[in-house]
Parts: sequence; structure tokens; C-alpha cells
Amino acid sequence: MKKLISDVLNLILSSTKLFLAFLLKGLIREKPESYIIGSNYGTKRSDNAKALYNYIKSLGKEVYFIEDIPTGKNSLKRGSFKSFIYYFKASGVFYSHSFSDILPSMHKAGMIVKYLGGPKKVFIQHGVIFTKKINNYVKSLKNTVDYFVVSSKLEKKIVEQIGIPEEKLKLLGLPRHDLLPENIKKTEKIFVFLTWKEGSLYLSKLREILEVLKTTDYPVKLAVHNMVKGDLDIDEKYLTSDIGKEVREASILITDDSSVAWDFFYNGREVIFYKSEEEWYVDDEFLEYRKVNSQEELKDHLKKVIDNNLKIEVPMKLFEHRDSNNSERVFEVLNNNRENN
Repeated sequence: MKKLISDVLNLILSSTKLFLAFLLKGLIREKPESYIIGSNYGTKRSDNAKALYNYIKSLGKEVYFIEDIPTGKNSLKRGSFKSFIYYFKASGVFYSHSFSDILPSMHKAGMIVKYLGGPKKVFIQHGVIFTKKINNYVKSLKNTVDYFVVSSKLEKKIVEQIGIPEEKLKLLGLPRHDLLPENIKKTEKIFVFLTWKEGSLYLSKLREILEVLKTTDYPVKLAVHNMVKGDLDIDEKYLTSDIGKEVREASILITDDSSVAWDFFYNGREVIFYKSEEEWYVDDEFLEYRKVNSQEELKDHLKKVIDNNLKIEVPMKLFEHRDSNNSERVFEVLNNNRENN
């Protein structure tokens, strides 16, 4: 009940700020061309948002990041009235998780956001929608997005079937993939990264995987979700907090249904999906081959991967673009000067 009351009060507060900023925007001196980026509800700069921010900044454009704790002159405090004013003065807005990345609580009032207008809004995602089913989450974005970035025709079809209008879907690719070298220097290392699951299932799966990997000669690194509390009962030599480093370096990923898999596929690295309980959006032979449902299957499949010298041919259908120009395409979608459908 307390949470419900808090959510309602936060929504009322943000809605009031939005209306006031809307009414006052004409009285405030016009700003030069500027852009606003938000991610992870203001808690951190996620990979896609950070990559796009750096790209826009490299063009000499004025760009601001929305953060709970501002980190410099190009950072706006999330929820501040100043950020609401800047929102209406912006030439465009990009966000990776929810419209709440930009304006707190306003993802729950999409019709108000739509009615008041403002800059064009681009949802740049923080992954790829392909495996894990997130229908309600995707539908919730409908009224707070003008353009919805996807990476392939398959993903576009999935998102359209969920309920996002086709005209909003743009085949542009993820900005963070621009940072992955085309010919990456693979380290013979296995990276384990699972999506968060409530209860003991998450840790039990990690331990099952680790038990198998201890029998290989490959170094193993394991990233534990920040929702995990208390004693992990896992040797610290296996743990890492630098997910970006492991994504760039490891030659094999073991996950359940994390879209980090697409970072590995992007430049031809192997992925094994361990015990994905949920149905996926597509029944694809390339992906199904990489599913295992037990420790024994994991052990056998890992041996096949290693015996094959980690060679993998990723189907073109998983990516529309593999040219390191995703950030450019995402930024230029606002100019409507090229065909992106």
C-alpha cells in the first residue's frame, strides 16, 4: 500500500512539473540544437546510451545525460524542473529502458506525454527482443516513443506483433555494437551471465554451470546480478564485476536468455543457452541448436564447441547491419533524411 501511495504521489508530482514546463516553455530563451539521453532510470549510463552520447558529443552537438546524481555540466538531475524544461527545448530524446529514464513516472502517463507533444522520442533499447518474452513491457512503450530501434527484420516482426506500429519501427542496430571490433581478438575464456530470476533458482543455475566448467581447461568468469544478496558461496576467483570487459574478450558465453548473446553473435562468437524455461518468440534452428537443458547436455555441447575450434557462422538474418554505423543511423533517424524502414 505504501508503494502504491508513493507511486501515485510521484506521478502527480512529475505530471505537475510537465504541465508547468509546457506552459513556461515559450517564455524561456530558445536553446540551440540539443539532445537528451537517459538510461537505467537514472542510475547509470548503460552501454547503448553511453555509446550514443559519445557519438553525438563527437559531432560537436549539445547533448545532456539524465542522471540521479549529475556528473558534470552536461548532466541533468533526473526529476529536476530544469530537466523538464530542457526536455521541451530539446531537438530529440533517446532512452534505453523506459521513458522514466527521462521524466520520472511519466511512462505511466503515456497519453499525457503524447498530448503535450515535445521532442521526437527514440527508444534505443538495452538489448535485443528475441528470446525472453516481455510483451507487457514492450506494449507500455507505445505512447512514449516515436521511433523504436530494432536490429533485424525478425526482431521488427516480433515487436510489431506485440503491438508497436510498423511505422515506428526502425532497422538501425544497437549503438553499443559499434564498439565491438569486427575482428575481435578472442581470449580463450568462458563468460557466464544469467538474467535475474527470483528465489534460489538463479544461484542454483550458476552453481550447476560452474560445476561443469570446472572440468574444462578454459578460464571462467561469472557475473552475478546486483539483485543477489548475502553469501554467494562461489569462489571469488570466478567472479567479475566488469561485464563490458568480459563481453569484449570472452570467446564463449553461457546464458539463459540474455540479449548479451547478440553481442557475441555480432562478431562471430559462440553462445550456449542453458535451461531457458520460457518459450522464445521464434523457433529458430540456429538458436535451438545452442539450447541445453542439463549439466550433461552442457558438458557435451561445450566439448563440441571447443572441438570445432570455436568456429561459428552467424546467419545474416540476426543483424540488418554489421558496419559499426549504428549510432550514426540512430541519430540521423530524427532528421528523416534517409529511409530506415
